[in-house]
Amino acid sequence: MIKEELRGQIHKEVKTIEDALTRKNDSELRKHARELKKLCEESNKEEWIDLSKSFYEEVFEDDFDYWFVEKLYCKLNEKLSKKDEPAQKKDNNIDSLKILACEHNVMNREFLKILLKKLFENFEVVENGKEILEKMQNSNFDIALLDCDLKEENCQEILSDIIVLSKEKNIFLIGMSNDESQEIFKEMNETIIKPVQKDNLLRLLKKMGYE
Repeated sequence: MIKEELRGQIHKEVKTIEDALTRKNDSELRKHARELKKLCEESNKEEWIDLSKSFYEEVFEDDFDYWFVEKLYCKLNEKLSKKDEPAQKKDNNIDSLKILACEHNVMNREFLKILLKKLFENFEVVENGKEILEKMQNSNFDIALLDCDLKEENCQEILSDIIVLSKEKNIFLIGMSNDESQEIFKEMNETIIKPVQKDNLLRLLKKMGYE
């Protein structure tokens, strides 16, 4: 979903571009086409990015055709004005979940892989914070099991980035640790003691509404 603040900024630029087109003000048109392109890139919506890029490139052409630019604008405005489709209700079957897990300890990681293979069809297990952050940035997951005992450099900064990204992408974050008293656990949606036991994980999933 696009943040309302960003959506508002985009629509403001669109209206300014419409005004510049009406007045045939080339400098204003180019200025705001550039700003609109930057904002659309922040949205991470490929269609918006592609259309705003095409519009931007066209208005920076020498002696561009206003008729063609207006056609591009109409198409761009139509797409940007569409509301996001409401999120569909997720299937409450455990098999439907896409799981991402991070465990730095080799033995615990292998144990976790075996456990997840028994419960889920779609899961990935990585060994450090940088990897889980990259996976979360590039793919969609329902749940992330996060090792809160990471030993890598800048681990606190990485953990903070993971927490922020999980909220942005609506990923349910479950913190794993031997010590549930850690301050970082307060930032998790749920916590679980490791090594993770099947019954404890199933109990937690049931609490979340999955069977």
